[in-house]
Amino acid sequence: MSIASDLKKDARKHAFTAIAASFAFVMALAWNDALQGVVQKAVVYLGLVGEGYLVKLAAAIIVTIICVGGIIAASKLSG
Repeated sequence: MSIASDLKKDARKHAFTAIAASFAFVMALAWNDALQGVVQKAVVYLGLVGEGYLVKLAAAIIVTIICVGGIIAASKLSG
């Protein structure tokens, strides 16, 4: 193989990786909106209404639990 052919192959590989990362970022933004809605409902349900740092901390803990569960589920699905 020539250097030009190797460069072309690498460029395509990196372009595909960048495109896939872009789609993953858009997907993450969509999930972010969905999770924020769920967390806001959970925070209200738990009676943690307010603007203080404790409410934000509770929301962060809930998001972390949901995300860890999602990571575990995705790991099991991937084999």
